[in-house]
Amino acid sequence: MENFEINTGDIVLSESGRDGGKFLVVIGRNGNFVEIADGDLRKMDNLKKKNIKHLKYMETSSFIKGKLENGERPTNAELRREIAEFSEKFFLNF
Repeated sequence: MENFEINTGDIVLSESGRDGGKFLVVIGRNGNFVEIADGDLRKMDNLKKKNIKHLKYMETSSFIKGKLENGERPTNAELRREIAEFSEKFFLNF
């Protein structure tokens, strides 16, 4: 996979840490760090701060990106749904 710039609304794969191997959604970015959530173990009320060098860009969720750009906060259910849809598509093409 190419090395894309990681921004809000992106679905990323965590490559290290306790959440290694999991898909997460980028909620915010500050320099080389992002705030991520998955709506399940890491909820919107408890965002995880992670260095972008430990993440791999997978795809941009236009739905989540649109909500964040409009100043809205996605729900945990919406995060889970977006990750599940991406996972299904990813593993079918794998």
